[in-house]
Amino acid sequence: MVTLPTAMSAPQDSPQGHEHPDSWTRSIDAVYALFESEANRAAYPRLADKVQKAVELCQEVLEELGPRRWALSFNGGKDCTVLVHILSAVLRRLEKLPARTLDPIPALYITCTSPFEQVDEFVAESMQRYDLRLVKLGGDMKAGLEAYLDGVEEVSEVHGSFSGGPPNGTATMEEAGNGERRKRDCRAIFLGTRRTDPHGADLTPRAPTDKGWPNVERVQPILDWDYADVWAFLRCPLLADSGDEEHGNAQSSPAKKLSGSAEGVPYCILYDQGYTSLGSTFNTFRNPYLKSEDGQSYRPAYMLQDGSLERCGRGKQQ
Repeated sequence: MVTLPTAMSAPQDSPQGHEHPDSWTRSIDAVYALFESEANRAAYPRLADKVQKAVELCQEVLEELGPRRWALSFNGGKDCTVLVHILSAVLRRLEKLPARTLDPIPALYITCTSPFEQVDEFVAESMQRYDLRLVKLGGDMKAGLEAYLDGVEEVSEVHGSFSGGPPNGTATMEEAGNGERRKRDCRAIFLGTRRTDPHGADLTPRAPTDKGWPNVERVQPILDWDYADVWAFLRCPLLADSGDEEHGNAQSSPAKKLSGSAEGVPYCILYDQGYTSLGSTFNTFRNPYLKSEDGQSYRPAYMLQDGSLERCGRGKQQ
């Protein structure tokens, strides 16, 4: 059973989430330092450029839409982990938040069939780290998005546990005061899609959904990042939580079994065990190109040299 953080019981329209250690909000603010500091830009020229463009797109959309008229699609994968860290930084900057404070992020977690337990654990951790106001729904992306916009609330979220509700993503409706379903005023969905993803080649950073889908804008700030860019960000020492012992759910020893990276941004531990792309347990395997010479162990995902081999651990195991 994966129990959701108690901090997530805050009201959906709460202006601020629970208090965080200074070291964690400094890690988030360091997103801007990557490209605003001349020294950092000189040390990380490619990453600084990628991050600046992603930040500028996030700022543009958030300033257009205002608070809470958007949501983040978050499933615990490496790409959306990059995005949630960037979004948190943008919100802190735009809202001029004081130290130790984050602006809650509306989010939806559309689960795959038979998800890894480690992924659900990491999502639960991330809810607390980033003050995600997360709704967990089953089904495919289209159905999940429709349900989210219609105001569906996943039962287990209400009861505080991923496994606390009925099976197969059974959901209830968020009700307005008159007992009618209350739809979400969500105009855009932030996605961690990259151009190398399936069907990603012809996408643009901002675009409406396809015909037949719910009417919402797709916002893809890291669309033109490659595999190496993702890992350069997640493992960037400038983004490390320097006080991880203080923030028990970041990178401190008790959480190492759940989160990867000794430096940089916490990510799902499965990436340190040879997985490079995460999906269901029945179609996701360790990447064969990361197998060690002993044939028994696997190197971490960030050691994959050829990003085009990222999805070689998906499909049928060879």
